[in-house]
Amino acid sequence: MSKKNNFGDWLRLERLKKRLSQRDLALKIKELGGKGHHQSIGRYEKGQSQPTIKTIQWIEKALNCKFNPTDDIVSPNMSNKDSRLEELSREEKELLLKLLLEDRDRDRQTIEEQKAEIAELKARLDTPTSNKKKHQQN
Repeated sequence: MSKKNNFGDWLRLERLKKRLSQRDLALKIKELGGKGHHQSIGRYEKGQSQPTIKTIQWIEKALNCKFNPTDDIVSPNMSNKDSRLEELSREEKELLLKLLLEDRDRDRQTIEEQKAEIAELKARLDTPTSNKKKHQQN
């Protein structure tokens, strides 16, 4: 990760500290009155998308903490990241792994759901017009 994704790194760190999945955080933002979607949270964390200031404020409210762009969240080299991981207790490491795997599984599930929806829509589009009219008459 690079310094350029300071917000994404902060977001992921704070979300995991609170033991929230991306989906849980998105729901919490919605409950507070903001607009939240777990796929957007994932894009922010990966640095693929940048949130608006208003979105950052909703995220801060949901996480009950403030983002400070001057914080050095990202380690400059891998050995520093490794040492930060080594400082975690076994329980914290297991929790982190569990949360990462849950996020991965949710992403896979979402992708499979989207593929199924696309296949269903394609099947509907491929249905001859005459069959559609018969369906509508029944």
